[in-house]
Amino acid sequence: MLRNIVKAFLLFIILQNVMASDDVEKYIKDNGYKKSIAQLFVVGIPVDYKNVSGSSDLNKLITDMNVGGVMLNSYNLPSVELKKGDNRKLAFNNAIHLMHNITMKSSSSVKTPVFIYADFEGYGYSSINYPLTPPPNPLVLSSSGDIKNSYYAGLVSGYQLKALGVDVILGPVLDLDHGLQGSPNLSISLRSFSESKKIMLPYAKAYLDGLSDSHILAFAKHFPSYGHVYENAHKEQPVYNGSLEKIKSEIQSFEDIKDSYSGIMTSHLVVKTNDKNIPVTYNKNFISDNLLDKKSLSSKILITDDLSNMEASKIYIEKRYEKFSYVKSAENAFKAGHDLLLFSHLSGSGTKKHSSLTIKDIENSILAIEKIIEENPVYRKRFKESLGKILKLKQERNYKRLYPIDFEMKDLFNGEFTSLNDYLKKTYSQAIIKISNGKQGSALEYIDENNKLLIGTKSILDIYMRELDGELSMSTYVLPSMYNTSADFKVEKSRIINAIEKSGLVFMAVENIDHINLLDNIRLRNPSLLDKIIVFLHTTPHMLNIDILNSVAIYGNFSKDPLSYEVDVDIIRGDLKAKSISYLPLSIGNGSIHDSRDTIKPVNSLPENKPLIIFDSNAEREYYDKIIFLEKDLESKKREISKYEAVRSNVYTAFSPLILAILCIVGAIFIKKDIIKSEFKKTSVISLYCSFLIFIVVTYYANVYPEFPILKHISYFISKILPYNEVLPEN
Repeated sequence: MLRNIVKAFLLFIILQNVMASDDVEKYIKDNGYKKSIAQLFVVGIPVDYKNVSGSSDLNKLITDMNVGGVMLNSYNLPSVELKKGDNRKLAFNNAIHLMHNITMKSSSSVKTPVFIYADFEGYGYSSINYPLTPPPNPLVLSSSGDIKNSYYAGLVSGYQLKALGVDVILGPVLDLDHGLQGSPNLSISLRSFSESKKIMLPYAKAYLDGLSDSHILAFAKHFPSYGHVYENAHKEQPVYNGSLEKIKSEIQSFEDIKDSYSGIMTSHLVVKTNDKNIPVTYNKNFISDNLLDKKSLSSKILITDDLSNMEASKIYIEKRYEKFSYVKSAENAFKAGHDLLLFSHLSGSGTKKHSSLTIKDIENSILAIEKIIEENPVYRKRFKESLGKILKLKQERNYKRLYPIDFEMKDLFNGEFTSLNDYLKKTYSQAIIKISNGKQGSALEYIDENNKLLIGTKSILDIYMRELDGELSMSTYVLPSMYNTSADFKVEKSRIINAIEKSGLVFMAVENIDHINLLDNIRLRNPSLLDKIIVFLHTTPHMLNIDILNSVAIYGNFSKDPLSYEVDVDIIRGDLKAKSISYLPLSIGNGSIHDSRDTIKPVNSLPENKPLIIFDSNAEREYYDKIIFLEKDLESKKREISKYEAVRSNVYTAFSPLILAILCIVGAIFIKKDIIKSEFKKTSVISLYCSFLIFIVVTYYANVYPEFPILKHISYFISKILPYNEVLPEN
């Protein structure tokens, strides 16, 4: 019986694959290879909400070419002109107008919905800055100490994106931040949850659960990981020089929560221990070994990181072909095994230049891939597999949108928070950590009534002064957002020292490396001034050098969201107490001040949230799988033994086959001898006889196999009417 079930299951799988293959063949037959290949492309759109209706570029990309997806960027949406008036509803309606025009341009002959993609990782790390509200960034979420906050970050992100019409979010980041003190990892920075897998994975999974509950698809990134490198892929080529075992441990993170996302974004990382020159984007062997040939990950949609503007994607192509070509980039990324090719920024005719990529480059790339699959049956087969994945994903997508959007989102929080603003403020409050004490105690104890100073950029100081509303009578010192020349910065170094010397207590908002260099200059020229400074750090703590860490009081806030600066004011007033460094999900001082392995385990206050099993190595995972297999095998053998014992110990069950055999023989004799002459009586006796035989067979199997759903109820009934009670327990 088990063999028949297995056969039926295998037949179902085969039929599914055949049907999927038929869908692909039909799609290609109906639309041709060019429009089918175009489904592999995700491109930026050169227009914005003002000129979308009559855009020939958009018609060309979506209606004529049939590209599979478009990438949404901040320059496509209402921003500065509407944000100044804080007219969020009008901005959202204008954005919806843009999205409606995009979706309506899907070719009526093809009828394949164009998917809309977006980044939405937190304030400053999102391709949509307005009119949506970005969630707290991953480092803030993991510093909050409660996984619940990460779930709601996914939920509010997905709710807003879904309402706008976005189908796929490119995130979250699963990279672990292994940056060293004074050498921050600029590729991921605040976008990483932690340097510890045991901290990162629960937060990442909760975030993905929130996205799933709001019906948004997620593509986790950046495979295998930028966590061990310090180069920024947007500006240069990151190269990993460590062991393969370490990078495989990073890959394992994608396997650990594989059921929580739909796709994987690869990185432009060069894994030198695997191949000295080829980035993962173009590295067929690396992708085959670690993705396509892995049963757990092979079904995921594979998408490249941006191929339009990132220098790391261009360097290899330029070296290999002596000059860069978008066509060669697309060819090589496709050959490597990607299902989707992402070109985030594209310049159209008569619009602002967003990159050197043009629509003609996309057309030529489609033609080049068409030539590849015509000439090589291996790539033709792989193309059809990719197209099958894409079509399946689009068929499974939930297209229902939420209208109208509620910007407060009160109903999303199930009473946990009163509004989106309440959620954000409380999350930022929970996430603030006292990284270093310096020589200060409580800030208020050292306040000189007439001589307090706030230092920060103008936008930050505006928030501070608005929130203080004249309280504590502080003066301000404005820092530029950036310095135009080294001479300007040199003047600033002397000017800020003079201002601090005249003050009793200084609160300084630190956002970038220039601000940290100003602090370091104070430490070198007049270290005693650090005793009166309290720093609010709104960037990664890895940016601080160890000397500063040991010299000044520092509150880690880790966000540039305006709401996070309001939390600084709560600290200044004494209304909020920061958490200890024991909650920080990153190591500080390269482990000498705080080791992430000692981070206090996060609480999980989500209802019905199942614990996540996390492995430190592949060997640990293999041992766990073996233990589970052996436990299941042992349980199966125990049940078999129990069945035999039930048969032996139960007289009725033991003799049922013998009774059945005797009755069959007696019945055969009666029929052969024609003992019963009356046809009516003969029919009645045979019917009764057969019913009795069936009853014996059913009662036998119900006693031996009570775990089967149907037999379970029969077994229970039989135990009540027959003189035995030895029915096996359920599974």
